[in-house]
Amino acid sequence: MIFINNNKNYENKIHTTKEIPYSFYKCEISEKFLSVSPHWHREFEINYVLEGRGIYRINDKEYHAEEGDIIFIQPENLHSIYFDGGIQVYNTLVFSPDMLSDGSSRAYNEYLRPIEVGETEITPCCFKKTMLGYDEIRECVQSVFENADVCALNDIILKSQLLKLMYLFARFGFVKKCATIPSNRSLKPTMEYIKERYNEELTIKELAAFSHLSESYFMAQFKMQIGISAIEYINRLRIEKAQNMLRKTTMSVTDIALSCGYKNISNFNRIFKKITGTTPLDFRKDI
Repeated sequence: MIFINNNKNYENKIHTTKEIPYSFYKCEISEKFLSVSPHWHREFEINYVLEGRGIYRINDKEYHAEEGDIIFIQPENLHSIYFDGGIQVYNTLVFSPDMLSDGSSRAYNEYLRPIEVGETEITPCCFKKTMLGYDEIRECVQSVFENADVCALNDIILKSQLLKLMYLFARFGFVKKCATIPSNRSLKPTMEYIKERYNEELTIKELAAFSHLSESYFMAQFKMQIGISAIEYINRLRIEKAQNMLRKTTMSVTDIALSCGYKNISNFNRIFKKITGTTPLDFRKDI
């Protein structure tokens, strides 16, 4: 992982450069990789579900996506993906706002810039087959992925299709004025605090104090805004870290448990199996 800058309220992975202002990923959510933890970044993101189903949470809204669905995420929006009982295969494109910007035209100033900075929102974030304009939006998104990560010449087509996608969102009435700033932005520093200290002993009292909230109000707000409890979020983050260590290292299960913040190996095994459906040793054997 490489930090973008010293502002720790952002995902610490670099998705774009000046030369290539986007990244293309082929992704899968399954029993072996249960979730993409809540995170946010400066770039736009498009997900196109190729197979299966999954649960997408964007800010405080939850979407059950299935094959053919298109999920569009604006910059700074908190989002996560969760296992929904079966393998989900999907393509992801994360792209810089620079792909849409010339910084001066009336189209940019009136339509694109407000989307970029969050003055307007594209809603709903999940586009389904039954929705108005779906066929045209899907055709455009398919062209986006067909031309992503090919060559410099195809980047021209990619950029034109991203601009066309913005046009289609506006044309079919999916671009609307934002009524309020998503409330969960206030919890982003707390989530970063957890991310930095996941391998330490963390308590609700400590997290509530960091968030300048009472314990009961903090727990209620975290559950409402993030979709899971703070304790579940910590455990999911720890188990994701443990899965990565089981995949990529030869560390013992005990050492991995200790590295992920579990002082009791039985507790680690119990939580690992509860979240993943298997034991750490069986997970490593399967890998």
